[in-house]
Amino acid sequence: MAISSKRQQQKKAKKQLKRKQRTSALKPIQTSRYLSPIIASYVYRDIWQKGIGTVLIVRRLPNGNLLLANYLVDTWCLGVKDAFVREVSRAMLEQFLSQQPMEPQSPEYCKALVMGAIEYGKTNGLNPNIDKKSKQMIAGIKYTPDQYQFEFGKDGEPFYINGPYDSELIPAMLAK
Repeated sequence: MAISSKRQQQKKAKKQLKRKQRTSALKPIQTSRYLSPIIASYVYRDIWQKGIGTVLIVRRLPNGNLLLANYLVDTWCLGVKDAFVREVSRAMLEQFLSQQPMEPQSPEYCKALVMGAIEYGKTNGLNPNIDKKSKQMIAGIKYTPDQYQFEFGKDGEPFYINGPYDSELIPAMLAK
């Protein structure tokens, strides 16, 4: 019985090693998607007047498609409210841009805005809703934090507007 148990442990260890080797071999390929060339970056034109808007980073993939990172930034209170990454076609990007008043901005400006929004949300006691892929999309963009000066909040103070999917606990958290 002891030999059988020992053999099972050896098989299990061997499987785990193979699985680890397989996944570690894939990581450089996956990560490189988020380091492919940036071809465009945009910010919603009225982000400072309306207090909320989209920041986009677009990278070109080797297969010709685009990798789009979309950050929903609340400049008045929450910081980065949501973020996601999608593979899209050029036609899908153009359709989105035709429906939204977006202004081209440098990737450095976009990263500074996203990072500033994250910090602002944290000062209000709120953690950003940003996933690993969205972080990887801006990780390789070099910028100097002092290069851009943003004034978050409405008239210098957090100003919260409840959205249809927002928690009712947020106003209580802000009052503390």
